[in-house]
Amino acid sequence: MNSLIRNYINGNLSDAKRQARNYSLQKLVDGFTGYGYGLHAAYDVANYLKGRGTFQAACESEHAAK
Repeated sequence: MNSLIRNYINGNLSDAKRQARNYSLQKLVDGFTGYGYGLHAAYDVANYLKGRGTFQAACESEHAAK
């Protein structure tokens, strides 16, 4: 999970999406909230990584949380 989060933060999005296939949506949300993301941002990022959301929504949620 740490590798996946680092890949996402560092912009290695294809690697992060590939790694996300090994985790449930809830595990991804738990991982990102444990890393310091807000719940809304964590859900949007997890949805993006699972192919259910957009990168734009993930970025906007991250920005709104700061």
